[in-house]
Amino acid sequence: MKLSIYATLALTVVPVVSSLNLRRLVDEEEEVDTRVTFAVGKESSFDSCLTELIDKGFTDDQIRWIYSNYDEAQLVASGWDASSIANSDGDDSTHLWSELDASCPEEEILISAIADTYDIHDLTFERFLKEKETGEDHRDAIFLCDVMDDCADYVVENPTAITFFSRAERFESGRNKDTQAVALADDQMTFVVGKEKNDLMFLCIAQLLQNEGFSNDALRWMYSFYTEEQLLASGWDSTSVANSDGDDSTHLWSELDSNCPSEEIALSALTDENYLHDYVFDTIFAEKADGEDHRESVFLCPQEDDCAEFVEGNEYGITFFTKARQEEAHNDDTVQVNNNFTPFYLDFATEGDNRGDPEPDD
Repeated sequence: MKLSIYATLALTVVPVVSSLNLRRLVDEEEEVDTRVTFAVGKESSFDSCLTELIDKGFTDDQIRWIYSNYDEAQLVASGWDASSIANSDGDDSTHLWSELDASCPEEEILISAIADTYDIHDLTFERFLKEKETGEDHRDAIFLCDVMDDCADYVVENPTAITFFSRAERFESGRNKDTQAVALADDQMTFVVGKEKNDLMFLCIAQLLQNEGFSNDALRWMYSFYTEEQLLASGWDSTSVANSDGDDSTHLWSELDSNCPSEEIALSALTDENYLHDYVFDTIFAEKADGEDHRESVFLCPQEDDCAEFVEGNEYGITFFTKARQEEAHNDDTVQVNNNFTPFYLDFATEGDNRGDPEPDD
């Protein structure tokens, strides 16, 4: 049986409720939903500080620092990025909101998590605590919840607290109305094109970036197999393709901007074996649940590096993969051309395919 884990963290007031013990016996036909949520409360005593954190998302290193029993010297020795705690007070006995961001209060981050009787406890900490197998663990000062309701109650009563819990329970219980999901910055997605281009294509991309890159409507038109008539009927903004030629058989760069060449946009995307394939297309395609999908001409990449190589070798190509990988290995040869997708659920498992459809926060 294959398992997969999705995450979105829950912090401050009102997270999820109810109990679903995932440590149960299942047969090989049953899929177990092991997704968790990290979220902030929609009502908080320090909204201004949380706004920026929500917009950027927490890095894995920030979550690790919040929960880990390692001191900063141990964290650094194990590869942790100290710059993730930009305002550290150098005191290992404190973990203050102000250490994450100077605009936050000097209040201790109270931590909570679902108890280890749930599989999602270990699976979540195995992602963030990099040396869990050799002794790293969460701090002793943690409130472990025997049931989901206890996690919810804890952050309701403690507005400077953070917890994580079952994503399914958060939605099924309706507590998503009281919480705001916080993404993990390390899993942001971005669309990219190659930097090696002829003069006309170079000017084309420069102009599009000057106009703040590609909107979701423009990306939808590029990738969707829907005709423009079908797109319009589903609420698509036709102004996103300002120079349409009215021919549904073409998707030319020049249709996006008259300064661009009359060349077909070559499409690429991560294969659907990667859960981020569905995340991106669930976001772009307004009617994906009703059958809308990408066009057959898309080159599907087994790995992120394959997507990068596609656009590096095709001056008319566009693709997507994680922002972190682009900046780590492909910044010299590709350029980001849209605002980042920030997933509110994330797959921790390397062997899982229980991706499911994301459910948007209210």
